[in-house]
Amino acid sequence: MLRKTSPRTVRQNLARAKSAIRRDNIFKAIECTLAALRAYVPGELLATARFETEVLLEEVITDLNRSSGITGFFRHQKIETSVPIRYARGREDELVDRLETILHGLIRLQEETLRLEKEEEQARKLQLLENGRACLDKGQLPRGKSYLRRIVDEWGHEEGIMSSIGLIMLEYGLYFEAADVLSHAIRRFPADSKAWAGAIQAYKTLKEYEKAESLYLKGMKQFGRHPVTLLNLAKLYMDWRKTDLAYDYARLALERDPQLAEASDIVRQAEKKLFSR
Repeated sequence: MLRKTSPRTVRQNLARAKSAIRRDNIFKAIECTLAALRAYVPGELLATARFETEVLLEEVITDLNRSSGITGFFRHQKIETSVPIRYARGREDELVDRLETILHGLIRLQEETLRLEKEEEQARKLQLLENGRACLDKGQLPRGKSYLRRIVDEWGHEEGIMSSIGLIMLEYGLYFEAADVLSHAIRRFPADSKAWAGAIQAYKTLKEYEKAESLYLKGMKQFGRHPVTLLNLAKLYMDWRKTDLAYDYARLALERDPQLAEASDIVRQAEKKLFSR
C-alpha cells in the first residue's frame, strides 16, 4: 500500500517526540519519531515543506542523541559514540531501522532491569523473614516483630503477605500482633480464608470471644455456612459459656453433616445443661 504524506501528521508526531524527550520519556519519543518517519514521503512534499520537516527531524534526532535515555542505553551497552543516531536526508528508511533496533534494545533492557529488581526485592523480603524468625527463635521478640512488620509495611499490598506474616506471629505466640495483622488482611483481601482462620484463632486464644464470633458470622456470609464452620462456632460458644447458642449451632452443623461426632457431643452436653434445670 502506498503511503501518502500528511505534513500536519508528520509535524505533530515530531512535536510529540520533542515533548516526550523533555519529559525524559524515550520510549514515547522514539515511537512518535517512528510514526512521523513512516508517514513521511519526501517526494510528495513541496521543497519548502520538505525542508521544514527535515529541519524539525534533525532537531528531534539531535535531542535524542543528547538525552539521558539514549546516552545511558549506549553506555550500558558499552558502546562509546558521540552520535549514536545519525540522520542523512533521503535515507529515512535507514533511520527507521536504527530507531527500531534501539527501541527493541531499550525494551529488552527495561525487562531485564525489572526482572533484576524483582529478584532483589524477593531476596530482601526473604532476608527480612529469615532475620525475623531467627530473632524470634532466640526470644528477641521486639526485634523479631520489627522485621516482620517491615515485610507487612512494604509488601502488605501483595495478596497473601499479611496472612503469611500473621500466621508466623501466631506460630510464635504473638497473638495480639497476629490478630491485628490478620484483621487488616481480611479487610484488604476478604477472600483470603487463611486470614479469617488465623484471626479467629488469635482472638479465641486471647479469649476475645466477641471479636471471634463477629468474624465467624461475617465469614459465613463470605464463604457460606459450612458444617465445620458451624461446629467451630458452636465450640466457641461452649468456651464462652453461651450454651444455648452452642446447642443451636451444633444442631445446625449436624443437619448439614450428621457424621460430625463433635457436634453430637456438644448437643448432648448442652442438653444436660439446658434441660436438666
